[in-house]
Amino acid sequence: MNVQNYSKAAYCYEEVLAKEPRNYLVNLRYAELLFSLTSKPQERQQDLLNARKYFSHAAILKEGAPDSRTLFGLLKTCLALDKVNKKEDTKNTEMIEVTKKQIKDLYAAKAPKEISQAV
Repeated sequence: MNVQNYSKAAYCYEEVLAKEPRNYLVNLRYAELLFSLTSKPQERQQDLLNARKYFSHAAILKEGAPDSRTLFGLLKTCLALDKVNKKEDTKNTEMIEVTKKQIKDLYAAKAPKEISQAV
């Protein structure tokens, strides 16, 4: 990933995922990698769908509640899917709304009282 050879990095992450499928951080990084791939327009939608799947899986695997990195990654992926999709995807729209609510709840719980009242 450091030298931006994402196709080879994807293969490496797939191998690690085969060995450790319940590792939160590996799922998260693989999702970020899939989101970052600059593939052909025909393959872009599939990469984004896979990224959404792995971001969702990372959110489930995270002990307690999902963190902001996972939630923002999921939100960015869903918004990018909205731009790529030709037809309306109700599942994607629903995921955007749920993710936005979870981000607001996360910041309301972690923020000082003054910031929570301002929102």
